[in-house]
Amino acid sequence: MLLTTPTDNNADATPLVIAESMSVGVPVISTRVGGVPELIEDRRTGLLCEDSADAFRQSILEFSTDDVLYNELVNNTKLEFNRRFSADVTFSKTIDAILKYCI
Repeated sequence: MLLTTPTDNNADATPLVIAESMSVGVPVISTRVGGVPELIEDRRTGLLCEDSADAFRQSILEFSTDDVLYNELVNNTKLEFNRRFSADVTFSKTIDAILKYCI
């Protein structure tokens, strides 16, 4: 998945589409805008690149030619999603926050 949010624009600083992509094992190529680096670990769960057409082209080319990297990223994105964003984790964190701040 290619997320091309310009680095000079924080319109969607923590895009939900990153977690959605991770949930089905789709690695993300993105710029380092806003909270994106908190969601994507470069070369482990996706690729972070500079905000230029050439940088995106190089990242796409790397995905398409390095099967080992691509397969590692696919596996890592699924594991990371389950560790951080699965329904069980999200529900548990929500209940903890309610108990801590609302009751």
